[in-house]
Amino acid sequence: MGSPIDGTCLDLADTPANTEFCGRRGSGRGEKSAYSQARVIAVAERGTHAVFDAAIGPCTSSVGGDGSGGGFTNRVGGPV
Repeated sequence: MGSPIDGTCLDLADTPANTEFCGRRGSGRGEKSAYSQARVIAVAERGTHAVFDAAIGPCTSSVGGDGSGGGFTNRVGGPV
């Protein structure tokens, strides 16, 4: 069995740097969200839940099925 991969989105502090890097997602009403969000994708060990590797990027990005990392530029285990 391989290691599970999981992800989540986290609200970030309302700073110009976070907004520039992550942007703000749109709402169903055509407005921008109140906060920028980062998506965290992690590879963890099943028993202990220890995180072996993770990638962090804008919540509007995805890892990408081609393994390219999509919009993820910050990776805990090294460059994407």
